[in-house]
Amino acid sequence: MPQDPHAQLATTQISVINESTVLTDAEVTPVVIVLQQQVTNDFRPAWGTDAELTMIPKAHNHPPEPGGW
Repeated sequence: MPQDPHAQLATTQISVINESTVLTDAEVTPVVIVLQQQVTNDFRPAWGTDAELTMIPKAHNHPPEPGGW
């Protein structure tokens, strides 16, 4: 059954933390952008829930916001 595109969906906050010793933030950021597009286009309509991905750069040393992943 198709989802109503105007319905309010629960949104999960997901932090993508770059802890890589090989990849720079500039290399990881485009991947997070593409993953966000896939979540919005494919995951959200199929599962009826949404997620907001946020890139956390290497210099940012504290954990995600409360309730975030």
